Parts: sequence; structure tokens; C-alpha cells
Amino acid sequence: MVVYSILILFLLLLIFSISNSQSAAQPSADEQTLLLAIKQDWDNPAPLSSWSSTGNWTGVIYNNITGQVTGLSLPSFHIARPNPPSVCRLKNLTYIDLSFNNLTGDFPTVLYGCSALEFLDLSNNQLSGKLPDRIDRLSLGMQHLNLSSNAFTGDVPLAIGRFSKLKSLVLDTNSFNGNYPGAAIGGLLELETLTLAKNPFEPGPVPKEFGNLTKLKLLWLSCMNMTGTIPDDLSSLTELTLLDLSQNKMQGQIPESLICP
Repeated sequence: MVVYSILILFLLLLIFSISNSQSAAQPSADEQTLLLAIKQDWDNPAPLSSWSSTGNWTGVIYNNITGQVTGLSLPSFHIARPNPPSVCRLKNLTYIDLSFNNLTGDFPTVLYGCSALEFLDLSNNQLSGKLPDRIDRLSLGMQHLNLSSNAFTGDVPLAIGRFSKLKSLVLDTNSFNGNYPGAAIGGLLELETLTLAKNPFEPGPVPKEFGNLTKLKLLWLSCMNMTGTIPDDLSSLTELTLLDLSQNKMQGQIPESLICP
């Protein structure tokens, strides 16, 4: 009798779980309202035509139980209008990928309102101008920041060094023609990927502080007006699988610690 009761209880729990899962097979009603507002603010791009209460929420990542939207994965969706403030009304948003779209104008500071953001990819767009000095008003929980292949100019702001949880900082292939804060970047001790390549920075040596980034697996510093010698400090980067210092103005010998046996 006890076994039978336990079996009945298990079946009821299973039915309840399945029912809840099916009822949250789409974003919640409130989140759907916000998504439709974002779609309208983006001028209803064709790839988002499936977004509707009865349709397929293409590119939307959400919790199957709660229905809360946690991510927007929208690369190559022909989005040309600026990021609207309505995006950050999705309060659980941790992931935004808007790469390979047609975004123009300055860095979208409206994203300061996305307080839970951990992943931001705005690469391969047409964004321009200087990065804001207070870029650290983005979520300090950021782990992946990719702004590559745009047309940003000027300096990389000192505030970039405040993202202490960053695992990848990808700034290559822009038009940065000022300086970058080598010491501050050298303090981002969780970094596994760092790219500053293909930018016409002011000439200068490899920052010795990059030797502190002992978790780095990829360091891409080619074609950015680097001068001087390769510092011995880089010998501490024992996890590196790729180091590219090509097409610079460096001289001297390659440290033996960087030469494969």
C-alpha cells in the first residue's frame, strides 16, 4: 500500500512538471510584450517576423520553467536601427549577440540599463566614434566583451580595467588611434582571450603588465605599432596557445622562454 501511494505521488509530480514545462514553452506573457516592443523599435526586421504570441521566438533564449528571457542571439538579422532602451526592460538578460548586423552610430550606452549582462557581442557592425569614458557603467559582471570589426577611434578608456570578471576582451580591427590602458588591462586576471590587433594605436612597447594575465590562451597584438623588444614578462603566460606580435616595429631577440623546444 505504501509503495502504491509513493507511485501515485511520483506520477502526480511528473504530470505537474510536464504541465509546467509545456505552459512555459514560450516566453512569459509579460516578456512577450517586451519582445514585441523591441521588435517594433527595431522597425520590424524581416528575420523577426516569426515573433508573435503564436509564433516562433527565433533568437530568443529563455528559461523553460519561468519563461523569463535571458538572452538575445541575433547575429546577421539585418538590424540597422540603434539598440532601443526597451531591450534592458528584459531584467534577466545576461546575453546579447548583435554581431554581423548593420548597426551604426556611437557605442550604445542604452545598454548600461542591462544590469545582469555578462556577454555582449557587437562585432562586425559599423559602430564608430570613441568608446565612452564611463564604459564601466555596463554591468561589472561582464565576462565576454567583443567590439571587434567596427570603426571605433581614439583611446581605449581606462575604465575597461574595471571589468574584473572578463574572460575575453576582443577589440581588434577598429580604428583606435590613441592609446590603450596596458596596466589596467594587465589587471584583468581572469582574461583568457585578449585581442587589440589591427588598430593604428600610438607607438609603444608591449605592456609588461600583460605578463600578469596567466590564464591567457590567446594574445593577438599584431599590426598595432608596437615598438621595443618582447618583454621577458610574457614568459609567465604558460597557458598560451596563440601569441601573435606580427607586423609591428619591434626588434631584438625572441626570449627563449617563448620558443617551443
